[in-house]
Amino acid sequence: LQIREGEIPTIGEHEVLIEVKAAGVNRPDILQRQGLYPMPEGVTPVPGLEVAGVVVKVGAQVTAFTPGDRVCALTNGGGYAEYCA
Repeated sequence: LQIREGEIPTIGEHEVLIEVKAAGVNRPDILQRQGLYPMPEGVTPVPGLEVAGVVVKVGAQVTAFTPGDRVCALTNGGGYAEYCA
């Protein structure tokens, strides 16, 4: 793992942007680091599948969440970053 600068993810109309406050380390994260569990094609290379944080932006079609909501989520990746979609 490396710490590096990256872009804040852009969100789609059905997505939310989460400011990550905590991220879990689960079995797929460990297996990916060992090369035993490939990441699906088309997802961010940033690991992290479980997050807890605060919604900072919502897509145009999102009605269930508003900025400021505290949430937890299972993601396709990106949970180890400061922000994830």
